[in-house]
Amino acid sequence: SGTIAVAFSGNFFIYAGGPHWRNVSLAQVVQTVAHEYFHVLQRELTKFSGPPQTDPTSPVVSNCLGAGFDRGPTWLTEGSAELFGWLTVAEAAGVDLDVIRAAYARSKFEGTLKDLEESLRFQSSSNHSYPLGFMATDYAAKGKLAPLFQYYRLIGQGVTWKDAFARSFGTTIEYFYEQFETYKA
Repeated sequence: SGTIAVAFSGNFFIYAGGPHWRNVSLAQVVQTVAHEYFHVLQRELTKFSGPPQTDPTSPVVSNCLGAGFDRGPTWLTEGSAELFGWLTVAEAAGVDLDVIRAAYARSKFEGTLKDLEESLRFQSSSNHSYPLGFMATDYAAKGKLAPLFQYYRLIGQGVTWKDAFARSFGTTIEYFYEQFETYKA
């Protein structure tokens, strides 16, 4: 299926024996581990109060929001994990994040960011969805993690994703989509 890693409530798995791992750099390994770890953080930050419940997407019973709960657009879920992963690499290796931004900016993007709100469309949009999610999240968060943590905490408090987005990133999602399309052009 091409899956190289997957996150659950409280843990993640890396399919280290898969073909993807034959020719990857240490930076790609670190980025992937950090990316999946951020998905665990997303679930922890979006916990809801009450007793642990079964999450059909996880072998663990917890009170974290599972994949069936609305955390917002998939481009932001995956883009924030990409940003965290590359910030981790940049910090560990002393690499300027602008190098990574420039590499992702060279990707050929099809469609609009709004097209990638839904998971199925995001996953089926070839190789450009992760770079586009990274660029959009980086643009919204201005390269910082604090707005992302605020966003996921608000989701965990029951705030709708559009309201959490506006409160965390200082703009409505509709206006952000307009601004981002100009930015990426």
